[in-house]
Amino acid sequence: MTAAERGAPAQLGALYPFLYAAPAQPASSSVDDGAQAAQAGGPGRASGPDTGARHPDLIAALTASTAAKLRDAAALRARVLTEQAAALTACAAELAAALGTGGRLFTFGNGGSATDAVACAELFAAPPGRARPLPAYALSADVAVLSALANDVGVEAVFARQVAAHARPGDVVIGFSTSGNSPNLVAGFAQARARGVVTVGFSGGAGDGWPSRAPQTICSSCGRRRCTASRRRRPPPATCCGS
Repeated sequence: MTAAERGAPAQLGALYPFLYAAPAQPASSSVDDGAQAAQAGGPGRASGPDTGARHPDLIAALTASTAAKLRDAAALRARVLTEQAAALTACAAELAAALGTGGRLFTFGNGGSATDAVACAELFAAPPGRARPLPAYALSADVAVLSALANDVGVEAVFARQVAAHARPGDVVIGFSTSGNSPNLVAGFAQARARGVVTVGFSGGAGDGWPSRAPQTICSSCGRRRCTASRRRRPPPATCCGS
């Protein structure tokens, strides 16, 4: 059964219309054309026309959807950099102070946010150009550790247990969440603050899970994403937003 025959799950149809559109009926000559192409190409050659030729509407929809998402992302980044320049600078200074005095970076997130966490850690560990690499680790990347903790303890503990095992005062934890309410991120941040770790959170939702559990954290909203930064037992150095 195809995705179109199953029907689009809630909201996915609008996000990915090219996945759930009814498939176009092939022309009657497509089989003959494919056989002729296979004969012309000889052994080992692909048979039939390519996907773009067979499904031009799908390719056009995919291209338009990707372009729209890229435009939205670029606009959001530009707006955040303009509106939150001072806060981002203060937040960056706080992280630089921690990492410059021997602190290490740990990142985490779920699903797509896990890929953000891995990319963030990689930017610090293997920066472009001649920038100095810094110790940075993605706690979302080790499948063996994640699956063991999820199976033996529970999904809510997959990040908190790793923070407890590795982090120390002066380190930095950065978390990514679409909702801002993910229980395992909330637990991870709580464990980090209890250990005197600098915490930074990027969220795309209106959830209040992070600031409500961090009395010294101030949250500044900026459209679809927000970021909060705090250090335990001292005033928060900055509130920053990011894309």
